[in-house]
Amino acid sequence: MTEAVQAVLKHGFDTLQLMLISAYCYPFNTASRRVLEKNRFFYEGVLRTAERLYTGDVMDNLCFSIRRREYSSK
Repeated sequence: MTEAVQAVLKHGFDTLQLMLISAYCYPFNTASRRVLEKNRFFYEGVLRTAERLYTGDVMDNLCFSIRRREYSSK
């Protein structure tokens, strides 16, 4: 998964010239959080009650982002 995130970052910043890429994961998904942190995403905070699942459960989302200048300084 780390390699997939790196490919998305490269395409987003180098090809599409994006200024910022954001990503979200559920609080219980520690593997996804580790992948984002390993790729130098910055933890922005929690969007509380951000999403209703098909089961009816309402979930928080953890918010992460990385700016182009943070990516290019790798």
